[in-house]
Amino acid sequence: MRPSPANSKLGSKLGMARVWLPVDTQEAFVLATVTSQDQQNATLRPDHADADVTLTADELANLHIAHVDDPAAHEDDLVKLRDVNAASILHNLKLRYSADQIYTAISSSILVAVNPYKPIDYCSSEALSALTEVEPESMAPHIFRLSRAAYAAMIGTATAQSILISGESGAGKTETTKLCMASLAEMSSSTGAATEAALDSGYLLESF
Repeated sequence: MRPSPANSKLGSKLGMARVWLPVDTQEAFVLATVTSQDQQNATLRPDHADADVTLTADELANLHIAHVDDPAAHEDDLVKLRDVNAASILHNLKLRYSADQIYTAISSSILVAVNPYKPIDYCSSEALSALTEVEPESMAPHIFRLSRAAYAAMIGTATAQSILISGESGAGKTETTKLCMASLAEMSSSTGAATEAALDSGYLLESF
């Protein structure tokens, strides 16, 4: 991954350049075009906005240049992003969330999940049942893919594996844990009271 550096040369001409403009806590960043600039100030036109924004040269210098060919395009793996900064990552996650793609990978062993607060088809029991029929390398980013990789590593190396699920309150940790344990039970063909107890243990773990 290649970080996208801020424009550190004060007063450099960025006319018609695209930048990430911080706006508020809801949108976080929006794409904007630098329409004019002098030694002291710059005028920017945010996408889908009628009013221009004026920044000082110092404020402009702290923005990241946006190398975005298609503002509606998104990547399923953040490693594939051309620029790696908070703005481009949040923009990518927002686009995927809008398309009900709540999982985004960071390489092969890290998964970002955004709580949809609604049922998602590819997290259903039907999707779980089809898990063993799909080749791992062809699976889209998913907790099922991550748990499958951990299970395969456990079987292949005969060593214990760990899946760390973390996030703030309401992020979806409990549901992710349930999906993870359900997929492990499906792959191991586990059934019976012991399996049901293991699947229900999430509520006990949550109480801690």
